[in-house]
Amino acid sequence: MEQLIQVILVSFGIYRLSSLISSEEGLYLGWPKSEQQIGIFKALRIKAGAYYYGPDGLPESNIGRGISCPLCVGFYVTIFMFILMSVRNPVFNGFIIFFGLYGIQTFLANLTSDDAISEAIEEVAENIKDEN
Repeated sequence: MEQLIQVILVSFGIYRLSSLISSEEGLYLGWPKSEQQIGIFKALRIKAGAYYYGPDGLPESNIGRGISCPLCVGFYVTIFMFILMSVRNPVFNGFIIFFGLYGIQTFLANLTSDDAISEAIEEVAENIKDEN
């Protein structure tokens, strides 16, 4: 049972970290110093070249292309979390638990957002209309 809970927490942790790195601004740590404050993950994507597009509409740098793709980032985060799972260390276990719980919270928040609820109501209304 303990292993099942750990796998669930790791899965949600991977979901959360992948989303943070690939598409969210992240924490505001006062870096870089400027009038327009940006989050650490957006700054990382800017440094990696994720926002400089070539003629094909894709980021020019391969690192920028990879860091802005949730599936690509998820692959590397999975490797990282797998390594953390294999090391029996309270700090690493705390990291897994923290991001697992953070992932669950984010998943539930997205699941219960106004947009998700509106889409579900519209889908039910369409199904009722189709039956009549």
